[in-house]
Amino acid sequence: YSFRRGNCLFIALDSNQDLSSASLQYEWLEDELQSNTADWVICYFHHPMYSDSWHGDDPFLRTILAPLFEEHGVDIVLAGHDHSYQRSYPLRLIPGSEICRVGCAIDGHMEPDFLDPGAPIYMVTGGGGADLYPLFRSLRMASVAMRHHAVIFDIEGNELRMSAVDTAGVIFDSMSIQKTIPVDGGG
Repeated sequence: YSFRRGNCLFIALDSNQDLSSASLQYEWLEDELQSNTADWVICYFHHPMYSDSWHGDDPFLRTILAPLFEEHGVDIVLAGHDHSYQRSYPLRLIPGSEICRVGCAIDGHMEPDFLDPGAPIYMVTGGGGADLYPLFRSLRMASVAMRHHAVIFDIEGNELRMSAVDTAGVIFDSMSIQKTIPVDGGG
């Protein structure tokens, strides 16, 4: 399903169901992204495409969804499954590149305040209360934490601000994205 709140489109997917390019869910997602007129797009589902923790990456989802997310300017992709906090740099697949076929960090020099990043930022926000999983940190992750937490997004016009807050109310990670929004209103 999807819903719009202000200038942001939220898209929920079921990663326990077929998401292959021939599936009804994929066709629906492609239609949602092609017809989108919102300035911001946040997608979310259970299994992470990128994860530096217990379950790790989901290569199938990454292969199928990353090109679609990149093509249609998805801003943030949220997942759970691994009980930890992880936030990537903007990640882009680069066809034909042996190194970047699994996602290369781009625009990392802007961390933590991005201006028109060239790819989605992927987050694992699975620290809601269950036992936490150990982490390793690859070069694609801007921030990782083995903490119970919640993630808060504030979107105002052309700026998105994110804060990761632990159970004591301490902000342990934050970032922002500013984007150039076309005069016609986006899409």
